Amino acid sequence: MSKLEQKQDLFDRLIDDVSIDISVRMNGDELFGLFDLTAPSRGKTVNTQRPPGLELEDRCATILERRGYRVQRTPRSRDGGIDLIAFRTDEVGIEQQLYIQCKDHARPVGVEVVRELIGVLPIDGSAIPVLVSPAGATADALKTAVERSAFIWDESRLSELEETADATVV
Repeated sequence: MSKLEQKQDLFDRLIDDVSIDISVRMNGDELFGLFDLTAPSRGKTVNTQRPPGLELEDRCATILERRGYRVQRTPRSRDGGIDLIAFRTDEVGIEQQLYIQCKDHARPVGVEVVRELIGVLPIDGSAIPVLVSPAGATADALKTAVERSAFIWDESRLSELEETADATVV
């Protein structure tokens, strides 16, 4: 069996249409070995920089504060919940509440992230959901966001909000 056939067989056995945790099925050496590479060493390194997700939260907070929102940061957690809550009273006295989830991923986020955001909103319907993903969102995620009245800010939207002070955020 050729290397290509072995790779295809491995892919067919381990990967399907659903997201899986590949680390359960194979270790780093096996994964890198598929491409005739050596897995990097796992020596301890000290990260003195802030995580990229926090930089995205800071960026969003700055955008919102420049537009008169009061921004509250939520405690860091692993539940994929809300990262920022922004409040502002509009011209007619109605308070807007934005519930913002930041996802600083290399790839567009999927529909499950939009569903996750919608699932943690207050029941009273007062919150406006905003998903911030500089890499964008999949077609299914965009469709679900529109259906559920959620907003998605990708990199172009973030840049527009930073450059244009009078652009509305939602």
